[in-house]
Amino acid sequence: MRKLVGFSILMISFSELFAQKDYTVTAVDTSVIINYIPKYSWTVGIEYSYVTQIFQSPATYYPDNFEVEWWIKNRLYGEAGIHVYSQYHKSTGNEYEGFSTYAGATFKLFMFRNAYFTPAWSIYFEPNSNSSDTVGSFLGTGPTAAFEYFIKNRLSFRLDLVNLTFGYHFSPDPGESGTKITTYRVLGLGVRYNFDLRKAK
Repeated sequence: MRKLVGFSILMISFSELFAQKDYTVTAVDTSVIINYIPKYSWTVGIEYSYVTQIFQSPATYYPDNFEVEWWIKNRLYGEAGIHVYSQYHKSTGNEYEGFSTYAGATFKLFMFRNAYFTPAWSIYFEPNSNSSDTVGSFLGTGPTAAFEYFIKNRLSFRLDLVNLTFGYHFSPDPGESGTKITTYRVLGLGVRYNFDLRKAK
């Protein structure tokens, strides 16, 4: 009888031990999912693409970029937007103005609590504008290095360090077409609203 009781206690102890192990693994997996994958599938944002323009003369203070992001899979998101620019170069007296549209993909890579590294790669198209310097259109592609920080559940800030876009400039003027390197963001700062689209029941 004593042997039977001892064997039963031993089996119960082993059962509890294995149950605790299963529970621990589940808790760790759940924390990884919460920490590493952002919980909203849609984002809209406005951005000031060149903070340095504040220090130019004349200065530009209004936002010049509108963007939409949507979740694709895991940490991969799609993005699309429009960038409006108007720059006056005092040294040359030339004014550059127009707009470009873009679409691409971005990753949200967890860094620490509420902070993500968000590198992106996009395709840019800039149609003919009323610029006093250039005519024609531009098609290019390139990366952007950026960071996003959630200050609240749905509200986040994004800092774009720099964008480099490589492409081809199409000009109606003979000999003016050719490859071109440009930037659409340098120290850009934006605010973003994150949300989910839920189907009505």
